[in-house]
Amino acid sequence: MNVYLLEQDSGDEYESYDSCVVIAESEREAKKIHPKNTEGVIDVIWDDEKLAWVYLEDGLPYNHYNGVFLANWAREPDDVTATLIGSASPPFDSGRQVICTSYNAKWY
Repeated sequence: MNVYLLEQDSGDEYESYDSCVVIAESEREAKKIHPKNTEGVIDVIWDDEKLAWVYLEDGLPYNHYNGVFLANWAREPDDVTATLIGSASPPFDSGRQVICTSYNAKWY
């Protein structure tokens, strides 16, 4: 398994992710990982058939609310830049994971 830095600038407003570090087998698989996660466990992935970010658990769309796209990450994997930064070793080499994220919270 490889370690990738993922970066994007197509959804770069407040309350959005600008980058994350993930573990994946390939660059293409890494780009399909959304930064949203629960304690490193991937919550959202790209679905090639639906052409949308979906919840891994049930396949329901993630980035839409009443038909409006919510831009808290790239619109699609092709908008993500993946840079190989290393290889994972135990215990982090067992599958896809999110290691850390950079999230830009909204200022009130």
